[in-house]
Amino acid sequence: MRQFLTIFITLTLFSCNNTTPTDKTPQPTPTVNRQFNHETIRSKDFERYLFVKGQHLSSVEKKLNDYGQFSVDTTPVIFSKAQVSDWTVIKFPTDWTDYNMYHNIVYWLLGTGASDYNCADNVIGISIDTSGQKSYFIFNDYDLRQSLKLEDDLFGVFQNNEKFILNIPFDKFSPTDNDLGVVNFHDFIASNNIDINKIIKHKLTFTDFKIPLTDRQK
Repeated sequence: MRQFLTIFITLTLFSCNNTTPTDKTPQPTPTVNRQFNHETIRSKDFERYLFVKGQHLSSVEKKLNDYGQFSVDTTPVIFSKAQVSDWTVIKFPTDWTDYNMYHNIVYWLLGTGASDYNCADNVIGISIDTSGQKSYFIFNDYDLRQSLKLEDDLFGVFQNNEKFILNIPFDKFSPTDNDLGVVNFHDFIASNNIDINKIIKHKLTFTDFKIPLTDRQK
């Protein structure tokens, strides 16, 4: 059933954007002097969060539940929710290990097209490294994506300001240089009125809710 879910999401993402990539698509930046890479975001040493908001977002819980409905082989997963200003904050379980599903859920919350009446305008996935060294966030920027001729990609920044592009259907990680047009880690967090210290120090008040998802341990 895991394979079914991946195929469905891949087809859905492709159906939402018919732009054909051109030779203007940015090429991967050499990783010689970079500290982090694709393996970094696969680490199990992260606490995973979503910051979500949007005029057409009626229920984050329903949106997550819809994601889980594509598989019949599910188990209850306990998420937590908090409200910070106009952001709804979702905390993933502390034992969460499926980095790929996490990134897919970030993209899923943006909606599946014009007919989707429960979707977010803005989603930021923030992964906090428990050792405090390799935290990163991913987000969507429609204008930047269009200018770079990209499809189904999210942009990411590590806490040391190394930037990357992540293609969601194929889990393809492309390092990029610093003139991408994305602001630095702490400037981006501050510009979105996110107090990351409250997350790190666990000062947000969360309430739990359950969502049926494919058993990540299988």
